[in-house]
Amino acid sequence: MHSEEVAVSATAPSMLPNSFSCSNGDKRMARPGSISSFPQVPGQRKATGLAGRLCIFAKPRDINVAENQGVWGLYHGQISIGQSRRSRPAIPNAAWLGLIGALVCCLGCQADDSEAIPPEQPAQAALSVDASSNPPGLSSEGKTYSGIRKQIPCSADAPSNAPVLYPEGKTAVPGRQAGWPLWRGDRAGTGQAASWLPEKLHRQWTFQAPGGGFEATAVIADGCVYIGTTDGPFYAIDLRTGRQRWAFTEGAGYLAPAAAADGLVFVGDVQGRFFALRQADGQPAWRFEAEAEIDGGPNVYEDRVLFGSQDGCLYCLQRDTGRLVWKYQSPDQIRCFPTVWNGLALVAGCDGRLHLVDLQKGQPAGEVELKGPTGCTPAVLEERAFVGTESRQFFAIHLRERKILWTFESPKSKQSFRSSAAVTPEAVYVGCRDRRVYALDIKTGQVLWQFATRGQVDSSPVVVGDRLFVGSEDGRLYGLDRRTGQVVWQFELGGQVSASPAVADGHLVIGNTAGQLYCFGPSDRTDASNRSAASDQQ
Repeated sequence: MHSEEVAVSATAPSMLPNSFSCSNGDKRMARPGSISSFPQVPGQRKATGLAGRLCIFAKPRDINVAENQGVWGLYHGQISIGQSRRSRPAIPNAAWLGLIGALVCCLGCQADDSEAIPPEQPAQAALSVDASSNPPGLSSEGKTYSGIRKQIPCSADAPSNAPVLYPEGKTAVPGRQAGWPLWRGDRAGTGQAASWLPEKLHRQWTFQAPGGGFEATAVIADGCVYIGTTDGPFYAIDLRTGRQRWAFTEGAGYLAPAAAADGLVFVGDVQGRFFALRQADGQPAWRFEAEAEIDGGPNVYEDRVLFGSQDGCLYCLQRDTGRLVWKYQSPDQIRCFPTVWNGLALVAGCDGRLHLVDLQKGQPAGEVELKGPTGCTPAVLEERAFVGTESRQFFAIHLRERKILWTFESPKSKQSFRSSAAVTPEAVYVGCRDRRVYALDIKTGQVLWQFATRGQVDSSPVVVGDRLFVGSEDGRLYGLDRRTGQVVWQFELGGQVSASPAVADGHLVIGNTAGQLYCFGPSDRTDASNRSAASDQQ
């Protein structure tokens, strides 16, 4: 696995921002979705019309100026953030002075949101990577590949029947598949990996996208990594080698993670188009059109696929055909992954509520007031859900009783949560925009430990055995002891990280906004030992 490196071409930074804003007024209702045949490409649409009260949590580069207001509308607070990111209006030349003033204001707001907090723990040297040898985020080992945009038909590898083993010989989490086919690993959004990871991670390969960056999280199924870039291509990449299998170029850009099931890959783009692609060759099986941008990953339940949109709808489609089964209309945008619990879909929305929706009929089955908008995914364990909001609060919710059990707020710097939690029977782990990762007691919400990074933590943590992996906007991927919060491993990725780790088959995959997708795994010796152990048990 230590072959020569392939030259990496320079790429432009992502043009699609990691932003968050919600509208609470003048909501445009969505028309029913429709199934479309290829190669029709719909016109560009605005995600939502924004007027009245706005809830804005965007960086300066996130802001699209309203067409009828120009830059002065930006200065006076009359802005459109829900607009499709592919159709930004031009700014009149005469308005540049106002633009400068507006950007100064926004930069001031951003500075407040990113209050510098010195790390409480010094960054430790990586256990398996010499940080001095990889200044741009590349280690001295592994391979680098550049993506290409044409279709390359290739049959997917057949899934292995060998059991997944930890290096110590322990089995994976009972009753859970070892892949990472969904955004948080499973339908409940727990963020727990069933696969093992080696004690020391080594960089296996780096895939370089030629255009936009990776803000979406990868999914992994049947030995293949599926992920889209912010400028359009959606890739299938071999997990073992890092080589591209195919690229689908119909989409307008992807902020949402995908889902993989039964030979299909499901993903939505920033123009509201939802695709079902064949895993084997990337050819579309069907396409469905929502009315607005899709930011959250889909979930798969029985023979159906679920996803939300900025048009405020939760859609339920037939998995094989794309036929609309039902549509649940909420008052505002839905940006999260819909988790599944006890015959219900759970979505937390920009209306500041956790919605419970009957999976069979699409009818409301209750709601819980969250006191603020959110794009976070509710993580479910047993009868409890855990979710943070833009109002700087993190909640534990009893689902049967429809009530809040406890509330947590960042004790030192009141900042919002855009990280979705990982949950175990003992603790809840979540990142915060105050640059910290928190471990909270699952019963009381008390802080067990906190770890300070050098950037906002919008990445969602993943539990792998006794370790916790999470990215930060400081450009690092951290491996923490999940019992103490101490750093046990870290790697400089060479670009901001808002995506989350995906873990499968002894490998961890994560991308950055500079368009680099990294895969970490065992060394050749460890890999050979695990293959031998798996073979002995067959």
